[in-house]
Amino acid sequence: MKLNIRAFAIAQTVAAAILFVVCSFFVGFLPEATVSLTRYAFHADLSGIMRPFSVSGFIVGLLLVSIGWGLLSLIMASVYNSLTKGGAGGNREAGAH
Repeated sequence: MKLNIRAFAIAQTVAAAILFVVCSFFVGFLPEATVSLTRYAFHADLSGIMRPFSVSGFIVGLLLVSIGWGLLSLIMASVYNSLTKGGAGGNREAGAH
């Protein structure tokens, strides 16, 4: 199965943007709960590296995370397509399951 590289990258970019917005909401409006959650999720106390929440930081972070994840997705889809190009199961005829 060949991936549509453009569609995959756009979908991943949108997903990254949504996750960033949700995470930013929790950091901005529920900072103590977010710190507690990160302790459980990452087995580390990250409270010492918390930064103040700002609109400009939110916008820059949103752009960097979304674009970075989109570019990474382009690379991943391209590599996937090149690895499955001639491999077993990569060129199956329709109906031959």
